[in-house]
Amino acid sequence: MEEATPPWGSLPVEQYLVRNWDWACTDDDDDQRRRLVEKFIDEDVLEPEVSMEGPRLLTIAQKLWKSGPPDDYYFLRTHYGGGSDDDAKLEEWLNQDPCEGVELNPEDKWWVVLDDAELFDFGDDWQRVYKVLPELAAPRARRGFTSDAIREIYDFATMHGEADEDDYEDAIRCDAACAVAWLLILDEEAFREGELGLMFRDSHGNVVKDSSIKPDQLRELYIYNFRGAQRESSFWLDAAIGKKYKTRGKIMRTILPQVMALEQTDP
Repeated sequence: MEEATPPWGSLPVEQYLVRNWDWACTDDDDDQRRRLVEKFIDEDVLEPEVSMEGPRLLTIAQKLWKSGPPDDYYFLRTHYGGGSDDDAKLEEWLNQDPCEGVELNPEDKWWVVLDDAELFDFGDDWQRVYKVLPELAAPRARRGFTSDAIREIYDFATMHGEADEDDYEDAIRCDAACAVAWLLILDEEAFREGELGLMFRDSHGNVVKDSSIKPDQLRELYIYNFRGAQRESSFWLDAAIGKKYKTRGKIMRTILPQVMALEQTDP
């Protein structure tokens, strides 16, 4: 039996809107909501939220916020023009031998696989999902690079001796992506070529690295991550660097000097 929908204001993003809504603002309500959702995603620390229960999109948001995904990945289907043929492909990809491919419990499948033409028909512009489900971009209350994280990045980069700028940059990217669910994109190209888009993201939903993967390679990626060896995998090494994490990218330009500054204090 379907659960009763919780009242508006139960989701973290809705509570953020309530706390920060400017009633004196003369802008269109949709414009103000869009700006606040973007700020919600960008916040490093959020105030505690009220717990909630509910069906479908609301429960997906709750599970994103509270428990995190099983096996560290989500599937986002953004193409629905292939009819029953694409539906059959997706079913095949999700029901492989767990020793070879993905492993989803039946009770998890409906919310780990974001498959709904009414909600997620974005075509190639998959990041539009953040407007519908901002918790997918920012799934926890504390985010960003803390002073402890900066120290950990420095220690990781220098664990085998002196580090150069490339070592620091790679350590920053690894730290940003290590604790955030991978996002697997099922767009038109994925259904045509049989390769899913693989997004390594940070805790604000920014792309750290962008790669691709075959469905039967997901367990290999999971094992690398379980061993703490994600940075040794070809999925990571061969991936394109996201715009904000390139050498002159906005995030790298902010974080890299903070990490390298620790060279002056390291005994």
